[in-house]
Amino acid sequence: MLKLHEWNGDYEEGVKELFKMVNIDPILADKYHPHELSGGQKQTACLAMVLVLNPEVLIADEPTAAPDAMVQENILNLLKELRKDLGISIIFITYDLALLSEISNRGYILYIDKVMENGSSEIIFKKPRHPYTQALIESIATLYKDMV
Repeated sequence: MLKLHEWNGDYEEGVKELFKMVNIDPILADKYHPHELSGGQKQTACLAMVLVLNPEVLIADEPTAAPDAMVQENILNLLKELRKDLGISIIFITYDLALLSEISNRGYILYIDKVMENGSSEIIFKKPRHPYTQALIESIATLYKDMV
């Protein structure tokens, strides 16, 4: 990954490199009005802005909360790629428990600001101990049944 101190003052080139890293066309780096970017492009541009800091941990609060399913999938895949390629840890905050097994090795289920359950994603899904966790998992199954 290109680090901020390696740019040698060529910030335009560095920004374009970061845009490439998050799968945004580098030509969009010249656009300076937010209304010129789509919602998904804004989200990934914000991710590029964070990556310039070379974080070891990234806190992603509802990063897939977008109305477009394609944008959601792209953000999810991008986060997985960045985790693998850059070796960063991601704290993934979501109300969508279905994403827990998709993105996380470990999960924490919070209810009214208290940890109700934690453990590997696999264990949480296979053997949920807390009624709140059980209800969340049941709601996923119910939503899925309604969609089919």
